[in-house]
Amino acid sequence: MGWNTDFIERRLSERRRQLFQQCLEEGRIQARREDIVQVLDTYCLGPTSQQISELAACVDLARLTLWFDRSLTAATAADVFED
Repeated sequence: MGWNTDFIERRLSERRRQLFQQCLEEGRIQARREDIVQVLDTYCLGPTSQQISELAACVDLARLTLWFDRSLTAATAADVFED
């Protein structure tokens, strides 16, 4: 193979790796959102539509993890999402 083909293959491989990592991160984010919803439902905390929208829009895994941790001991949904 010529140098052009090798270069293209390396670039494609890097792009595939980046896409794979992005998909993994999106999967973690979605799973954490689902975990939070399940805990809120289990404890009958009844989040508001604004809280649900905030949860759906959040793409920060650290923040979602914080909300999840809070959801395990929260008395209200507001306790989960307070800043």
